[in-house]
Amino acid sequence: MKTKLFVLLAAMSSLMAMTTQAEIRTVVVDGDNKEATIEIKEGEVAKCVFAKLIYPSSGYEWRRNGRIEIIKDGITIEVKTTKQGTSQMPNPSNYFPVVSGPAKIILFHEEQSSILSMEITPNETALSKSVGYALVLPEGEDGKQKLVLESSTDLVNWTEDSLGSKDSSDNKRFYRLRAVKE
Repeated sequence: MKTKLFVLLAAMSSLMAMTTQAEIRTVVVDGDNKEATIEIKEGEVAKCVFAKLIYPSSGYEWRRNGRIEIIKDGITIEVKTTKQGTSQMPNPSNYFPVVSGPAKIILFHEEQSSILSMEITPNETALSKSVGYALVLPEGEDGKQKLVLESSTDLVNWTEDSLGSKDSSDNKRFYRLRAVKE
């Protein structure tokens, strides 16, 4: 019985890890701080949500004020933006690949201040193949924590459920484990 309970809890905590919210990481470089790094860990995916790497110099010409390098599997790749002869600023995030970890994304200063914001999310494929995720109760919290098992058919509406045997022939059902202050 203990083994079945442990397997059930491990599976539920893996599901919780996969439904984690995205995190935005932002770095800025300027004349004093010429380089900034965003680390993408194993099991994470990074997507550029904003980058200011160019500025208008005169008329319709755009100049680079920063550059980005991606280091993945020991290979360094520079992300280049194009200069366009238009009145609209080119969007560097259009040129930025989605990067899976482990990797480093480095923003370098060239002429003016630059900013880079990356959305970091768990790589669901990597997490679904992993084992060992666990719900960890926070240290130093006052009072006791109650563990609550919940189930849902749509990942939106959750109802409290109970441990025990579940019929897999029913509709697809998702489970999560939460810690609630008593």
